[in-house]
Amino acid sequence: MTEVIGADTQIAQGVSLIEAGRTVEALEVFQDILKSDTGNVQALGWSGVGAFLQGDNERAISFLQNAHALAPEDFQILANLGKACMAAGQVAAAHSSFQKAYEISSNDAEVCYYLGYITEHAGDAVGAETLYRQALKINPADRQIHLQLSNVLHLQGRQREALRVLRIAEARFPDDRDITFVRGQLASNSVPGWHLPMLADQAR
Repeated sequence: MTEVIGADTQIAQGVSLIEAGRTVEALEVFQDILKSDTGNVQALGWSGVGAFLQGDNERAISFLQNAHALAPEDFQILANLGKACMAAGQVAAAHSSFQKAYEISSNDAEVCYYLGYITEHAGDAVGAETLYRQALKINPADRQIHLQLSNVLHLQGRQREALRVLRIAEARFPDDRDITFVRGQLASNSVPGWHLPMLADQAR
């Protein structure tokens, strides 16, 4: 007799495959679920994660939008949709997703960081500062948040505060060459402003 595996067990198997870096196999598991249950929110959401990890942002967005339509208050789906839209260059859509996620839960460093990043690049250094400080309060061990916070302080002409943030970061991450370099440049007043790349999603 063929053993019938439930959807929850399949989801768990797929998630384990994602965690092991076996995204192709994971997506096959999630797609198998969706063949018989097209509205399975978990399978849709994890399919979006798998597609995103493969670099297929458009497919990730499609899965995550379908999941969001079925579970509009799901924080993680909104956060993941925001990241996929950001990676696809759809900044307005990313901002909308992150903002909705933030309204559901403002206690997530990643969402605060991305909203801060978008706000910074929209030209609002003050608004970005607020969001970066909130992200840093939640996760003080994130070196990228330190860097971006120091940047928006620098853009506001608050050099001493920017240096203070970098010194704190340098003490926490003594081997981080980016932090040491930026602090040195800022200390010598030889940098007019910088815009570091987004956090590598693989590291988040």
